[in-house]
Amino acid sequence: MTKKYKVLFITEEKSMLDSNSKVFNEVFITTDKASNEDEALALIDENTYDIVINDVSVDISNGTSFMKKIKEIQKKQEIVALASLNDEGKLAEMVDEGIHAFLITPKEFNHALEAIAQMELVLQK
Repeated sequence: MTKKYKVLFITEEKSMLDSNSKVFNEVFITTDKASNEDEALALIDENTYDIVINDVSVDISNGTSFMKKIKEIQKKQEIVALASLNDEGKLAEMVDEGIHAFLITPKEFNHALEAIAQMELVLQK
């Protein structure tokens, strides 16, 4: 698999998703990690990312409103939201905001990362 994307992964410690998954290094060129909204926004301000992956199951600032802030800073930023079954009601709003949303379980996390790495995104930077 050819590594294509520079990624920011946003999640909190209490997440069930493994932020240390070796799959990050296997499928993405670079992966930066942020554990809160302020850290993520600072990284977005300082760097250019092909994809921002946000774990909305931990509900950082309501998840959806946080992703809208990202879009305000980087209007063409590709965002992928990883949601749990508890977040199913937020999916329609995310899609309306131009966010790619996936409903996953922790067991499916590595497969989701691999699928994201294979996405052919229209990167309009």
